[in-house]
Amino acid sequence: MKRISVVLLSIILFFSCTSLSKNVVKKGSLYLRGGVFNSASWKDNIRFERISWYKELSLEFDLLITHVSKDSPFYQWFSEREIEFQNKYNKCYVMAAYNMTDDNIPQSLLKEQLTKMDFEMFSLVDFGRHLKMHPNYESLSLQLYKIIGACRKPLSSKRFVIRFPGFNEIYPFAD
Repeated sequence: MKRISVVLLSIILFFSCTSLSKNVVKKGSLYLRGGVFNSASWKDNIRFERISWYKELSLEFDLLITHVSKDSPFYQWFSEREIEFQNKYNKCYVMAAYNMTDDNIPQSLLKEQLTKMDFEMFSLVDFGRHLKMHPNYESLSLQLYKIIGACRKPLSSKRFVIRFPGFNEIYPFAD
């Protein structure tokens, strides 16, 4: 009996250790419920697609990405300048990017990839200010993320894909 226990324990340890050496990409969703703009408030959700890159057990990079349509109440959070910029493009996204250090996956690598896919980045100062005032902002640790806007250039036929070294490529919104 003791021998069987040792063999089973060895097998469990072997398989648990082999899974620790993998780079893994996880996809999911993050929802913010409700918002306020001037005297208006709403209970609608804004859904961010969440893509997380793990090296072994460490989170290397985390990306939240969403498209805010013109009929969404969250669209009011954009300033006139942010709206004018977006009106020049086919599709624009709000992105929140986190990495603890730039050692393995720097944020500049994401921006480089987006540029190659015909995206143009812009700052989301006003949208970011409204996001910071959301009741769930701190509980979701969003203060650790850099908020950016990215718009696809008109007539671009390049597929939206993110490729980080050592990880599988990811196609956001391709479920």
